[in-house]
Amino acid sequence: MKFAEFDLTPTGRISNMVKDLDAARDYARTAGVPLPVTTAVSELHRWLAATGHGDADNAALMHYYGTPAVCS
Repeated sequence: MKFAEFDLTPTGRISNMVKDLDAARDYARTAGVPLPVTTAVSELHRWLAATGHGDADNAALMHYYGTPAVCS
């Protein structure tokens, strides 16, 4: 819903999402369950953190994808 309404109020840090996504992938790996979409999302969050957006909210994804209504 936040993305649909362009709501940029902070709800959680990118760096925390990296930790949570890694935990999910690690658990799935031990169970033999592939999570290709989780892996892709994890890598995107890791890249955002590496480029200085680790303390940003997940709304930083909107900026990454260049939504005109948000980036203006």
